[in-house]
Amino acid sequence: MPGTVHIPGMGQPLPLWLAVSGAIAGIVWLFLGWKAFRPTLVIFAFAAGGFLGALVADWAGLEKGWGVVGGGSLLALLAQPLWRVLVFLQCGLAGGILAGETLAFFGHDLFPWGLAAGFVISGVLSQMFMRHIVIGATSVLGAGTLSVCLLELLDRLVIGGIRSYPYRHRPLWLLCQALMVLVGFLFQLRYSSHRQETENLH
Repeated sequence: MPGTVHIPGMGQPLPLWLAVSGAIAGIVWLFLGWKAFRPTLVIFAFAAGGFLGALVADWAGLEKGWGVVGGGSLLALLAQPLWRVLVFLQCGLAGGILAGETLAFFGHDLFPWGLAAGFVISGVLSQMFMRHIVIGATSVLGAGTLSVCLLELLDRLVIGGIRSYPYRHRPLWLLCQALMVLVGFLFQLRYSSHRQETENLH
């Protein structure tokens, strides 16, 4: 379909503008996750709401695009009053993915256990050690979002077939993502303020 790319592991096409937006959001997450705390939280809220909205739209037999826009906009508007919940979910998701991928090296059936354990542990720790956990979580989510969206854009616009690279060279793919996470984490630690960035959300 012209002007669209495909999400890895999903059959539905993703509009090209959304792939570009995802790449931009990934950069913001990766390097400004803590420094621009409120905007990145709104980005996460929109992404989470859009995902849930797409599921609801699919269940109701509606156009998924409307579900993405509607669900994303609604949760984004609630980002400030629900910021602690969103921090828990954001950090929990990042921790779950990290733990799940780590355990998957020892067996693919262990991924769900790592996902669940990592989600709970990282989510709880985010309420206790917010700055460092948020920086780590946004680095993970930023690296993942940016790499996937860039891969999709390259596949669609430059190098056809490259989107299968993560499946053909999984260890190298994960190593590249780990390096991106490390760069983002160190950058944020170096250039983000120690001041509590959440103070204006109360």
